[in-house]
This record gives sequence, structure tokens and C-alpha cells, in this order.
Amino acid sequence: MSNILRGLDISTLTHQSLKDMGNQLFNSCQYNEAVQCYTHAITQQPNISSYYSNRALCYIQMQDYSKVLSDCRKAIDLDQNNLKAHFFAGQAHLGLNQYEEALTRLVHAHNLALEQHRNFGDDITSVIRLARKKRFEAMDEDRKKEEISLQVYLNNLIMEDAARQKQVILSKLSGINGSLPNVEPTKNVSIDLLSAEDNNFENISPKYQEILSKIDNTAQKYISELNELFCKFNPFINSCFFWLPYQPKSLLPNYILGL
Repeated sequence: MSNILRGLDISTLTHQSLKDMGNQLFNSCQYNEAVQCYTHAITQQPNISSYYSNRALCYIQMQDYSKVLSDCRKAIDLDQNNLKAHFFAGQAHLGLNQYEEALTRLVHAHNLALEQHRNFGDDITSVIRLARKKRFEAMDEDRKKEEISLQVYLNNLIMEDAARQKQVILSKLSGINGSLPNVEPTKNVSIDLLSAEDNNFENISPKYQEILSKIDNTAQKYISELNELFCKFNPFINSCFFWLPYQPKSLLPNYILGL
């Protein structure tokens, strides 16, 4: 327990004294003790908005973001113009990776600061820039994952089509079918597996060997061209579906970050 609280019966103090003591403890980085003081102040006087936002700031330092949001909601219910409550709520949403909610609160706090002619320097705007940057990074990561999924899907379509064509030919050669029927694409069969299956037919004529080889070569050509196309439009992806290293965030244009 803090030296300030030791030996004190804080239940006998006024809510104003408890608030002042909480501020002193916060400035000494004694956040748990500060929370106790603000909580006792709230118990005595539950309708003062700033007590909740003061306690919310302690919870920010403790990274207990759910409690930050709870206190900020109460503070805003009591006073819609509690600028700090909006700002702290924005920081909590940012800590929870809830970037849209964070920006809504932070921009509102910035607008309140302008309306109230209060100068917070770069405190609010710097957090807004950080939230926009993190939102961009999250959206960019989602986009990359979607492009990877699309690239893999298209590659699989090419491979399945090649497998279907080869299966038709192999079925004819094995005597299962006497013609080349329309069959459904083979699921989850790689070109390499079907190529291995070709070896079971020792007497495949050069004509059919050439056809099978052409199917393989054409499929690989389409896959190569497809992957090159993805690389052309997204330099972060290589032909093997792996991400290349990110560009330094300092190279991201300011207009993307909303600066």
C-alpha cells in the first residue's frame, strides 16, 4: 500500500480529497492505489463525470481496456462534452485493435478540443495518425490474404482442369471408355500424381505421351503466367504464394494514412 494511504481511513475523506489524492497517486505511477481513491470518490459522489474519466486513465496505464470503456461510457453519459472520456475511449479501442471505433472517438475528442478552445498540442492528433496507420495496415493485411486465397484457388482450378483432361485420356487407354466423354473435374488430384499414374501404362503410344506432356506443359505455363500477373500487381507476393517483406511503414504515403 502507498505511504499516502497507509494509516488513513479513506472512507472518512471527502470525495474532493479522494480525487486529489488519486491524482497525486497517479502522478507517482501508483495506479492501483489511485483507482481505489477514485472508486471511493465515485461511491460518495457517483454523478461527477471526471471521476470516471480519471479512473479510466489509470486503467489505460494498466492496459485494462474493458474497464476503460466502461468508465468512459459512464463519464460520457454524465457529460457528453467530457473530452478526456472520448479521448481515453479512443485509446482503449485502439488497444483492442478496434480501429473504426477508435477513430470515431478520437476525431470526436479532437473536434471537442477545437470547440472548447483547448490546446492539447499533438497529443490527440498523434493518436489519430497512429489509429489511421494501424487501420490501413490491418486493411492491407486482409487484402493480401484475400489475394493469396484467390491466387491459390485459381492455381487449383488450372491443376484440376489438367487432371480432368489427363484422366479422360487415361480412362480411354485403360479401356474404361471408348470415347472422350465429358466428366467432372477431378477433386484434389495433382498433375504430378496423374503423371506418376501414366507410368502404369507401358504401351502408351508416342502420340498420347505427347498429348499428356502437352497438358502438363500448358498447365504449368498458365500457372506461371497467373503468378507473374499477381506479382505484377502486388509486389508483396511472389509466385510461391509467400509474402515478401513489408515495405517500411515510413514509406507509406501520407494521404493513405490520412495525415
